[in-house]
Amino acid sequence: MDKEQRRRRATIAAIAPLAARHPDLPPSIAGLEDAAEALDALAAGMAPDRARVIAGALALDAFRWTTPSRDLLDAAAGLRIIATGGTLDLDEAGRARARQLAEAVRREGAP
Repeated sequence: MDKEQRRRRATIAAIAPLAARHPDLPPSIAGLEDAAEALDALAAGMAPDRARVIAGALALDAFRWTTPSRDLLDAAAGLRIIATGGTLDLDEAGRARARQLAEAVRREGAP
């Protein structure tokens, strides 16, 4: 098994528990919840849970085609960077922006 296959298996294994935690929600809404929580962790200066980052990045990626919101695009880009192994070194302004993005994601996911 090559490195890419191992990475894919790890990603699938990381996402599976999230689907079990949110059985009553459509996958896209559950993913938005995960995205908001990952952004909250970034706003608090902590490293977000990898599974939440991946689920959130996937959900936001799906929403970016239907909702061309600048906030959702920024949130998707940030979570995609982390989901693919990158890091974000956020200063105070960056953490404040992460907080704003979490709120924007929550508004999008509100029924």
